[in-house]
Amino acid sequence: MLDTESLRDLLAHLSPDEKRECIEELSRLEISAKNAEEVYRIIQVFESGLDVNLAIQIRAVCRKLETQFPGKFSFDFLTSQPVIDHLRKHGPTKNSSSPPDPIAKDKPGQNTRACPFCAEMINVSAQKCRFCQSVLENTLCGKCGRHSFKTLFCVWCGALKADYSMFRPSTTRRAFAFWLDYAFLAASISAFFHISPEIGSAFILLYVVIQLFFMSSGTTLGKSAVGLRIIHSTGGREARFSQILLRETLGKLISFAAFGLGFLWFFFDENGQTWHDLLANSIVVSRDA
Repeated sequence: MLDTESLRDLLAHLSPDEKRECIEELSRLEISAKNAEEVYRIIQVFESGLDVNLAIQIRAVCRKLETQFPGKFSFDFLTSQPVIDHLRKHGPTKNSSSPPDPIAKDKPGQNTRACPFCAEMINVSAQKCRFCQSVLENTLCGKCGRHSFKTLFCVWCGALKADYSMFRPSTTRRAFAFWLDYAFLAASISAFFHISPEIGSAFILLYVVIQLFFMSSGTTLGKSAVGLRIIHSTGGREARFSQILLRETLGKLISFAAFGLGFLWFFFDENGQTWHDLLANSIVVSRDA
């Protein structure tokens, strides 16, 4: 990694694109206790140059430092007035040769947002920044600070973008939860045919009652055992009981009826959703990474 002294010597000779590339590489770096101090000093060097177009990328790295080392670093230098003034601007820069945007005359608000690459204010629905020409198919993850595609989970750290305290569960946990959900049911059905219909029916009824209890809490028997929950696929809010009931009954029946393809869809969906998840507008999450 480039040391701060060498960076100070090179800073004046770097183009804006080269500076941006350096910060993006820094945001992809795995920060550890060994390199955190050096990363912090590099950020200060870039900020001291007042290249305000790097403001958002710099803050992304700072969020990583704050998350991993809370209270250890001071980011008072990020409140420099030139940076604040730049982020408040809603028109093109003096050096910009781009044609005027109709939204540029409006004050920043619900119709505008800051480009994650150059910090210029652009239309909220823009697919490409008219200042730096960056394609806006990705968004900044508030958990790891990296640019991730427009999926429900960050492609780097697996955090749910609607709620960074939740994460995408592993395939192993999903599979184990599925096995736990149906192992007891399979044993009850087996008892019905091989031991006694009365005993089998009692166990099936007990299984239904237990599952309904867990569904009312936003999970199932198997998912609860491995720390998984079912939430609404938009907004990260808790799923309703009726939503989970639809997922676990009609939704899974459809997934089973298609020779299990509905379950295997998990491996092809970018958000790890199955057919019954898509039907019920739900998604499975965990509380730990």
